[in-house]
Amino acid sequence: MCDINANRIIQRVEDLRVELQDTIRNIVKKEGYKDHDIKVIKLKTNGDNYLGSLYEIDIKGVVEDEKKETNIFAKVILNPDITTTVSLENLYLIELFVYNELSKIFHDVQEEAKVPITERYNIARSYQQKNNNMIVLENLSRKGFKVYNRLDVMSLKFAELCIQQLARFHGLSFVIEKKMPEFFNKRIRILEHPIVYNDELTKLVKQNSVYTINLFEGDEKMRIEKFASSVLQKMKKYNLDRNCICCMTHGDFRISNIMVREKEGEAVEVVPVDYQLLDCGCPVRDFLYFIFTGTDQKFRRQHMNHLKDLYYETMTKFLNYFDMKAEDVFPRKEFEKMYRERLDYGLLPLMMGAPFLFGDDDNDVENTAFTDLAFEPGPLFEERVRGVIDDFIEWGYL
Repeated sequence: MCDINANRIIQRVEDLRVELQDTIRNIVKKEGYKDHDIKVIKLKTNGDNYLGSLYEIDIKGVVEDEKKETNIFAKVILNPDITTTVSLENLYLIELFVYNELSKIFHDVQEEAKVPITERYNIARSYQQKNNNMIVLENLSRKGFKVYNRLDVMSLKFAELCIQQLARFHGLSFVIEKKMPEFFNKRIRILEHPIVYNDELTKLVKQNSVYTINLFEGDEKMRIEKFASSVLQKMKKYNLDRNCICCMTHGDFRISNIMVREKEGEAVEVVPVDYQLLDCGCPVRDFLYFIFTGTDQKFRRQHMNHLKDLYYETMTKFLNYFDMKAEDVFPRKEFEKMYRERLDYGLLPLMMGAPFLFGDDDNDVENTAFTDLAFEPGPLFEERVRGVIDDFIEWGYL
């Protein structure tokens, strides 16, 4: 370590984990570099990433007498002991499956169907490698992409772009199920929700729901306490239910897991990342999770129904390129039914995930046990939570 600049820490290659050093050497060799320099920057994640150490790696040199630069992003597994609610090793295997196998399938089926570039599902290029403890991708920040602050309310344009990508992602699952049924059944349908329902999760839900409960008094507090007592049951019900239309779902589709490129201050392109919680289940969960973790009450009242319509309209148009009808694989009537029946799924993240969603930007969470995460509820948390609780009381779910 030789320099610190805000959230970027310059490191020497030889100080990296051996596996990451080997990966860098392999990329240098594969890309054909003769002479080269390597710059490594470790990123401080400001409470946005709990499952990996993040690095930017810039390789500059000469390939076939021409100057070349390769910009890499790497995520390296943390101490697996920080939680027993998930297996970190399995989460990395899931994400490697997405980038090493599914990304190629996504490209091939969209290419074959001649889906216009601007209407395709966007996924980062992977530097495919066999190490199960890291993810190595192109560094999208070098192409003008960034991540919005998870504490901000998203803009409508950003939300629209994200919902369109989500609809295409779910749509690709239906396409693969139809065109590659054996692969789908053996590799996608078997993907179960990775959360482990154990004593640690029970403790986590109990201690985190208190942050919400303590904001209220009287009848409202009693309603929230009653709901809190059923959070684990509802999580199991919604995440493990296969008695509905199921497809490949992202599992952690929220503002801090989506790269965005702007033009003149407005979002024009988004690329979802972080597929570690991928499973096969109810697609409505991704939509609700995205909405309730990144919006306030005013935004939902103005735009939630529009975004719901946009989701289905986008999927309909996307599937048309594959000579498929959305009504055949995910009927609008069934979509609306699933939405109504599972709407309170949107309340679960606030009841169990306050430190993850609203933790301080200055928190250094690497290698911190989930149950030990520090959290001080502030005005923003209170405003967002009160808006969500007010919505669910009005809608009759509390």
